[in-house]
Amino acid sequence: MSLPTCNILVGLPGTGKSTLACYSTGYEFVYSTDKFIEDIAKHFGITYNEAFAGNIEAATVSMDTHLAKAIAERRDIIWDQTNLTVSKRKRILERFKDTDYVMICTCIMPPTEEDKAEWRRRLDSRVGKTIPEEVLAKMVSSYWLPTASEGFDRVDYHDMYANFLSVDLGIELD
Repeated sequence: MSLPTCNILVGLPGTGKSTLACYSTGYEFVYSTDKFIEDIAKHFGITYNEAFAGNIEAATVSMDTHLAKAIAERRDIIWDQTNLTVSKRKRILERFKDTDYVMICTCIMPPTEEDKAEWRRRLDSRVGKTIPEEVLAKMVSSYWLPTASEGFDRVDYHDMYANFLSVDLGIELD
């Protein structure tokens, strides 16, 4: 019997995390507060921005409830949020500390100078889902690249076009 997997996505908004999650096969549960809020917005015919403030708490409670069930059932999980800081990732990893889950991190690297125009285009194309510039700047400055030493079994690094760049297995080579 194979061990269940949790894949924690890390990356700035608009760099392809949700797209990657949509095309990742084998994951039975997607932890995504954004998807929850997008579904609420669609149901009521409003924008994500209009739905966010009144629904983020319910989205988090719902995702946490479904997560507990997924862990109990040993279902494969993909965690689709920005997860930019070591402390945020540590809180996620703590939820799995007494389980036999294989903990994978898929990191979308910050956009390079050459990629910034495409990144801006992606951000601007999300009608009704905007991030104030000061919030985006804070996200960029708080972004800490994940490593296996945080407690991951593996960290895969990709660019914002989903091209594989490298892997960190936490093994020191002499």
